[in-house]
Amino acid sequence: MAEYVATMPSAGKGDDEVTFLRDFVDAVARRQLYEPTMYDTYRWLIPTRENFYQPTEGQRRDEHLFESGTQAAAINFANRIQSIMLPQFRNWAGLSPGTKFLSMPYEARLQAQIQTETVTQLMFAHLHQSNFDSEVTPSLLDLGVGTGALLLQPGSLETNIFQFQSVPQAELFLQEGPYGSVGTKFRRYKMAARNIKPTWDDAELPEKLTKIIDATPNQQIELIEGIRYQPHLDEKRPYCYYVLEPTEKKFIVKRRYRTDPLIVFRWMRMPGEVYGRGPFMTALADVKVMNKVLEYILQNAAMAIAGVYMVQSGTVMNPKKLKFQPGMMIPVLPTGGNHKPIERVDNNGNFDVGQMIVKDMREAVNNHLFNNPLGSINDPVRSATEISYRQQEFADRIGSSFGRLHFELIQPLVARMLDIMDQLGVIDLGGLKVNGQELKVSVESPIAEAQNMEEAMRIDRFMKTILGTAGMQGLTLGTKLEDYPEIMAELFKVTPRLVRPKSERDQMQQDLAAGMMAGGAPGQPGGGGIDPAALTKVATAGVGS
Repeated sequence: MAEYVATMPSAGKGDDEVTFLRDFVDAVARRQLYEPTMYDTYRWLIPTRENFYQPTEGQRRDEHLFESGTQAAAINFANRIQSIMLPQFRNWAGLSPGTKFLSMPYEARLQAQIQTETVTQLMFAHLHQSNFDSEVTPSLLDLGVGTGALLLQPGSLETNIFQFQSVPQAELFLQEGPYGSVGTKFRRYKMAARNIKPTWDDAELPEKLTKIIDATPNQQIELIEGIRYQPHLDEKRPYCYYVLEPTEKKFIVKRRYRTDPLIVFRWMRMPGEVYGRGPFMTALADVKVMNKVLEYILQNAAMAIAGVYMVQSGTVMNPKKLKFQPGMMIPVLPTGGNHKPIERVDNNGNFDVGQMIVKDMREAVNNHLFNNPLGSINDPVRSATEISYRQQEFADRIGSSFGRLHFELIQPLVARMLDIMDQLGVIDLGGLKVNGQELKVSVESPIAEAQNMEEAMRIDRFMKTILGTAGMQGLTLGTKLEDYPEIMAELFKVTPRLVRPKSERDQMQQDLAAGMMAGGAPGQPGGGGIDPAALTKVATAGVGS
């Protein structure tokens, strides 16, 4: 980092190149403490994603591996996390009114819920047309190591309003923020000179860089991006986005955003560490053992196929230089007796022991990476109860990381998408923020649905228990049956349009009570049941509203 520090003057006030480079140097120095562990994990589990030490483009990076199952398990991990949290072409999150709306009447909250549902549908319609699904998968691979990053910039109404880009962990440099959060984020990478202006149309290029673009447009230019949270500079747009050209030490892009464009999310965080630690690091020891045992098994197999032979010769053998390899000839002195001129050396290696170790290690790796939570497809058929228990066990194992990803990935991602839609005029948020108080993000992915189903089953068991012990009268007196559909609709994530508002329910109860007081027959006008005419009237009013 000497090239950045050599001519650096004293620090500025926080919105200048000097302070930017000072903090970047600090972030690089801190990232170097993690690089050996990160590099080792990438090298053994996802070598094609490893680019810490600038490998040649297109070169093979897995020559040291003796099997491909580990890489497949890592890819399956990313695919599984995406399918249970961010499934393709599904609405995996929902927007709803925040806590400030709880004091409002039910009808007003219902209308607000319907409006936020419309915004959610529109948001996912644009998301499914973007490159999100293709860019989030590499970031989830990085999440397996510990830390993933996804850059979201606004596009255009003519093409896609969302432009996603996965940021490799090798390009990411972080500073720790308050309360263990991620503070300032830096990204150092190279870009072809001709792509600078198309990427940032508001870039102010120095004269030297402009000449490079004109003369050698394909030349790779190193750039440093940075996102700093600075509400004291602009309270409404607190996120400052910079792009710096390090040779000139000048900003070529300066922008301010209401939301963070670079979303960084971690699997698990240790106290005092800013980078995350993921399941790939946990599985690293098992992967190394399995790879070494496979190496021995292949060597043993080669010895068994090609063999090693003793050849009678008058030469003298130096045992210190003897290296066994398949098909080698070992010269020996004749000792008399009934010996053949060439004789094969027996190989006593046991393949079964190696295969047992490999099997155990492979199962451990799959367990660490949450592959096959229900067991192998070739296993005996399991009951529905056992499958339910296994699914619950899987949800329990991933629960803490699921909560962190909701806080660090899903919530800021939805907030960023809504902000872009508001900026481009697709929607009008009216100044509302996704902060839990004004607007709230709820997870609607398969794993969240499984947790909601558990709550629904608990309520159902409670209602059945009361009904079985106290009868229908006890259930009616002891519970608020009129709120049961609303509660279950929320758990099942059913559209609020299907739930009858409280005003309509009250009207139906009044009509029912009036009919019973009139003494008519149940089910007939004026009888002791529901009046069909009144129902038609209420239903028509509900449709009209």
